[in-house]
Amino acid sequence: MVDHPDELAETKEALIRVTNEMNKMREEMAEFRKEAGFKSAETCGGFALGFSDKEFLLMNPTKSLQWVSGTLVPRLKIEMDKHNLAMAGLNNIIGRKSAGVWTCAGFNRGGSCHAKWHVHERSCKTKPSVMFKDLRLHCCTLCYDGLGILCEHPLTDCPWIKADTWKKLENGTSVNN
Repeated sequence: MVDHPDELAETKEALIRVTNEMNKMREEMAEFRKEAGFKSAETCGGFALGFSDKEFLLMNPTKSLQWVSGTLVPRLKIEMDKHNLAMAGLNNIIGRKSAGVWTCAGFNRGGSCHAKWHVHERSCKTKPSVMFKDLRLHCCTLCYDGLGILCEHPLTDCPWIKADTWKKLENGTSVNN
């Protein structure tokens, strides 16, 4: 029940005011992200390939894995081409990823998933009553999508996003040292 006729108008005004404030905050966040920038293969706080742990964790889980596949994988391949002599052995074992298998977003973001995999149920976008089951592997998205290799580390611990790994390759020293 409406206590007085202006209550609806006041509520609408408050909603518009809050919506405008939220839009302004979103624009400011976008500007901050743009200022921080993702530069191809550049190091940032000990990371390479334009990876930023803070930016990665700010993305929603699904978008973060899409960003890895669409942005980091191509950058990884460019860097691998630059270091093709050092990558010769790795290039011999690079595989193809299997259709219908996905990596676990929570695991790749540093979550504490203890099993090797799990099944994720999701609804069909066009028919919400239809459910699909996806196998979610607890492996690094960058290694899986970029190299076709299942590595049991999360993306947040992947050696390919670490600037130190690429420095060692440039210096001709072992990555394990």
